[in-house]
Amino acid sequence: YERYAFFMFMGVYLAKYLGWPVLLEVNEVVGVQRARNQVLVPVSQWFERLVFQKADVILTVSRFLKEEVLKRGGKSGTVHVIPNAVDAQVIESIETGAQIRERYRFDRHIVVGFAGWFDSWDRLDLLIDAVGEVHKEYPHVRLMLVGNGPVADLLTEQIRRSKLEEVVFLTGPVPRSQVLSY
Repeated sequence: YERYAFFMFMGVYLAKYLGWPVLLEVNEVVGVQRARNQVLVPVSQWFERLVFQKADVILTVSRFLKEEVLKRGGKSGTVHVIPNAVDAQVIESIETGAQIRERYRFDRHIVVGFAGWFDSWDRLDLLIDAVGEVHKEYPHVRLMLVGNGPVADLLTEQIRRSKLEEVVFLTGPVPRSQVLSY
């Protein structure tokens, strides 16, 4: 079992040489821009195709990634989607959703939410702009961003500049066991 990373091919090739099955976890593909810059993209794409062709099973976290893997050499029938998810049975929150709504004064508000790592590819800046526009016509709409990340300070500044402090709420990081309640 290996998590796919750009330019990494030896694990797959060694496993195939030894006759071992290869399960490959794919969370990103070459050429789709995310947080880090990509270099030598054509070379990385060449390695990517070889690795995808050799893997016995490829696990992706989204339908988009599954389609990309299939386009890039993954064999039909071997690529599967296992979405990121949470087992609600293991969540032990000390707060309920109702308590959180009360703390943030979300009486009868519609709350749009995002939970995760705040990075530029998430385009949370666009979400804040969109909620700001929607709020003009529907003043009962709120936005709650749960988490933290490299663009958190930029988002805070955007909220201040746009005068959306009573509309958009950044909670900061919360314990994993409490994310579901948020």
